[in-house]
Amino acid sequence: MSSKKKTQSGKATKRRPEEIPDDIRLRYEIGGILLGTLGAVVLVALTIGIRGAAGDTIQDAMFATFGLGAWVIPLVVIVAAAYLCFALEPIPWSPKSVAFTCLFIFALAGLHCTTAPGQEFEIDVVMMHGGYVGGAVCVLLRALFGPTGAAIILGGLSLAAISTLLRRPVAHIAQDAYATAGDAADVVRQRVGTYAEERRRQRLARIK
Repeated sequence: MSSKKKTQSGKATKRRPEEIPDDIRLRYEIGGILLGTLGAVVLVALTIGIRGAAGDTIQDAMFATFGLGAWVIPLVVIVAAAYLCFALEPIPWSPKSVAFTCLFIFALAGLHCTTAPGQEFEIDVVMMHGGYVGGAVCVLLRALFGPTGAAIILGGLSLAAISTLLRRPVAHIAQDAYATAGDAADVVRQRVGTYAEERRRQRLARIK
């Protein structure tokens, strides 16, 4: 009984917005606005471009650092900004956050491991694959385990991160994916069969 009371009292009660002091509310809102502005500027620089040296620098730095994963960064920043503005509390660093970050890095490394050994840090390869972040992880794994071993390790770590992110065992995730693929295949077969039957009827009608 005492342990139950302790558990209940130990839970952090989420404060309602009207219960938050104005100075704390203002701090989180300003932080969220500034963070959202930064994310929007980076997103615009990556998509339609920003005139001037600043836009080119942002674009080059993002693609050089994260490669094709650069598109994800401003979206995450904007989501974090929205959380600060509306939740009015620090962004939680949960196991899901760690899993998402690890999965992102593993994906960058996986993109980079599709390149030929020795070309990982060529600027064109860096910007069109996993950036310097993915390249560094790829080179380290290749040096320790070879190309095949690096691919196997990245696959296993990615599965572990996905399982943590979804909070489901890998076997259940695989079963869901298999069931979804089977349902999609059934739909495709039905549509193909319907189309073939309709074409057959049209041919018979023309013959008559």
